[in-house]
Amino acid sequence: MTGRIFFTRYQQLFDYFHGALQRESAQMDSIERASGNGCGKRRQAVQLEAMLLMLSRLYPSSLEGAESTLNLSEFVPFLIKICRSHDLMTRERAALMVANFVSQEQALAEIRRIVVELKALQLRLE
Repeated sequence: MTGRIFFTRYQQLFDYFHGALQRESAQMDSIERASGNGCGKRRQAVQLEAMLLMLSRLYPSSLEGAESTLNLSEFVPFLIKICRSHDLMTRERAALMVANFVSQEQALAEIRRIVVELKALQLRLE
């Protein structure tokens, strides 16, 4: 099902997914994630897995961005951060969704950013 059709039917889910992915990606960045209750983390991980599974069934419409403000590409920056997760399944699902949701313009910019990061890492290791 296209993201446009799904989010036209369930408009509140777009904002919910956007907010939840934003929170989860912020937690992936923060150092504070290491502390706290493990049960809460597990509940959040299950919630994230459910969202990723649901979103992985969607694909961009050919009219993506032309008619609606509900663009799947808005999730890409958060999914890229979620790709840093320690959980293999979460990383794989997020990476597949990035590949599906990214626009051509975003794809080129992301590839350049990744190459620059890898080059910087290589220089630091030498």
